[in-house]
Amino acid sequence: MSGDFHAAAAHMLRLFKYDHLTDPKLRSLSQQFSLLAHELVDTLSPGAELIVALRRLKESKDAAVQHVALLQDDEQIASKQDDERTATAAEESHTSDKDAVLGFLDTGTALLSSLSNALRRTW
Repeated sequence: MSGDFHAAAAHMLRLFKYDHLTDPKLRSLSQQFSLLAHELVDTLSPGAELIVALRRLKESKDAAVQHVALLQDDEQIASKQDDERTATAAEESHTSDKDAVLGFLDTGTALLSSLSNALRRTW
């Protein structure tokens, strides 16, 4: 039984490796679960329930890492959408500014034309 337990515990501890994670947040989070898994194996008596605890801890780690990864994906999507909105708003603002300038020039041209006509009539 003892050999089986150690093999099962060693197998479970391999599932808590985190060196392959390149994202610092995911690596740090996974590392915390790994430390806890090793602490459980080092401090608790061998037994089937410890293996169950490790399995459930692994499920919790997987869920937490997935949650953070999804949040980061959502943040990236939101950031891209914000960039697109900013670009669209800037384009609309540019178009609006351009329209305002053209309108001002049209008004100015009309006023100058009227003034020119009035001056011609008076001179």
